[in-house]
Amino acid sequence: MFDDALVIACVHIEKHLDYAYISMLSTHINYQNQGIGKTMLSAAEQFIGENLSVQYIEMSLLSARKELIAFYQRRGYQLNGQVQAYPSDAGVGTPRIDDLYVLTMRKNRVF
Repeated sequence: MFDDALVIACVHIEKHLDYAYISMLSTHINYQNQGIGKTMLSAAEQFIGENLSVQYIEMSLLSARKELIAFYQRRGYQLNGQVQAYPSDAGVGTPRIDDLYVLTMRKNRVF
């Protein structure tokens, strides 16, 4: 999504065998709390529903982002119990907090 030449929101979708993986859903800080994230998620789900033959959508979030977990839960995503260690060896930085994990959320095909 753009505002003139400025990218204000983006989302990445990958198709796997029987599911779609959503990642990098983000909104520019100056445009947050305006419903753009909801719009982007809805557009991603609509694209998946119309173009990909999948059974569910999956995404990963950091355990410290409670507000994002709640955001996705309000939109039908549920934690599926899959917990992975933070990938410190992947070159993505060092966590500033202890006990940081990567959680997986899933939404069954109702989109």
